[in-house]
Amino acid sequence: MKEITIIIFLLAQAASLNAYACSCKKGTTTQKYQKASKVFIAHITSTKEIINNRSGEPYFKGNHIKAVYNVKEIFKGSPVNGGSITDRVYNGINCSLAIVAGQDYIIFQYDSNRISTCNGSTYYGNKHSDKIISTLKMLRQRHEKKHNK
Repeated sequence: MKEITIIIFLLAQAASLNAYACSCKKGTTTQKYQKASKVFIAHITSTKEIINNRSGEPYFKGNHIKAVYNVKEIFKGSPVNGGSITDRVYNGINCSLAIVAGQDYIIFQYDSNRISTCNGSTYYGNKHSDKIISTLKMLRQRHEKKHNK
């Protein structure tokens, strides 16, 4: 009986973890590109943890990361070297990118400097993954199409 209780407890715990996982509005990369004001590959040069307890703005309640970047490639908009983006501190279940200095990311930036995986931003470290290759192909085609008009 004790073993069954433990198994039920463990299953309940596992189910509750899934309930708190990152959940975003679905959308294609093309739709996210269209919504974004800037899309680019950023090399993160520094990160800093910021404590911010703004009430009324749940995204920023608590700690977040401010990252300074250099632009490696632009697909849309006019990001500048030395610009910054802000993301939540990664906790394993939120939609953060887990930004790390010295790494590259594909950034989809909307009207503010806040980013997350929900808006299309992604880690660019695995440059040979099928997802990254297809995303970059689409972004480069859109950028060329826009500039060849």
